[in-house]
Amino acid sequence: MPQVDSWLDFSALLSSEHLASLNKHLAGRSFLAGDAFSLADVAVYFACAAAVAAAPPAAGKQLHFCRWFNQVQHRVRLLAPSCTVLPPTVPLNIFSPVAVPLPAKQPATSSGAAQSATAGLAAAAAAAPAGGVGTEKSASGSSPAEGKKDKKKNKGAAAWGEDGDGKAAAAAAAAKSEANKGKGSAAPAAAAAAAAAEGDPSKLDVRVGTIVKAWEHPDSEKLFCEEIDLGEGTNRSIASGLRAFYTLEEMQGRRVIVLANLKPRNIGGFKSNGMVLCASSEDHSVVKIVEPPPGAAIGARVTVSGTEGEPATPAQVQKKKILEKCVPKLKTNSDGLPGYDGVGVFNVDGEPCVATIPGAFVS
Repeated sequence: MPQVDSWLDFSALLSSEHLASLNKHLAGRSFLAGDAFSLADVAVYFACAAAVAAAPPAAGKQLHFCRWFNQVQHRVRLLAPSCTVLPPTVPLNIFSPVAVPLPAKQPATSSGAAQSATAGLAAAAAAAPAGGVGTEKSASGSSPAEGKKDKKKNKGAAAWGEDGDGKAAAAAAAAKSEANKGKGSAAPAAAAAAAAAEGDPSKLDVRVGTIVKAWEHPDSEKLFCEEIDLGEGTNRSIASGLRAFYTLEEMQGRRVIVLANLKPRNIGGFKSNGMVLCASSEDHSVVKIVEPPPGAAIGARVTVSGTEGEPATPAQVQKKKILEKCVPKLKTNSDGLPGYDGVGVFNVDGEPCVATIPGAFVS
């Protein structure tokens, strides 16, 4: 089956970065290829078992993938109970937690303090005579200057409370401060959390390159090994699972775009230092290398229109899971132009890159 063969090729390059794409693919499916359990499920399970065991998805996350993984890991054990190379069983939570809304907590204490303070102010204002003391002293023979002093004193008493010690005003200020506590910090904190959860395509360092040499991997019938010139002075060694989609002759001298700020990793025993970006159909039966615009210089940075910023270091990409956050939105639009869904397309100085498959995933 072509679909099974495509998934076998995909399993050779699978890493934790692809779990989000698998989750989306499995949203309406029980198995990867067709309606029945197949070798495709077994191959992809073995390819991702170590990554899932090391970092299982959090509760309520990637539920479609977790459902599929849980089903396959138990089915494999039923079919081959005596196999000695089976990965360990990974306990997964395949149910989404249900959020139970709690009634909003009313700041009763704060409101009560504010109301009490307001009542105290009103009572103090009513009890203080408006200029009465000054009038009495004038009538008893006090000088006009003394009367003015008394009026000022009584005016202050009316404002701060009958005893003039400021207790009522202090209570009102404290009540207002308590009622407003936390209002200013809630919105910025929520915005920061949302920004951290979203991917930032400006942190991806994508460069124009040329394959100067390509050869078939000696131990894998799915992989090409390539030396790619990215204008760095030394060619990059990169492995790509493209042998099912391109001939060796088609790979030689081909212009590509490469995700260059990934940590090197071993793929089939070959140290790969980067990723050739390709567009693939949802069932992975069609894969096309993303091509840079004609005339783009080797080493030129490929950016997403509408974004700007310096790329992250390979260590930051790994630690902050930047690629994992971006992968679900790396897609081609209806014209086959690759980019970041809802933001913009990959381009070099305004000229777009091309992948020719509309609505495809890019990785």
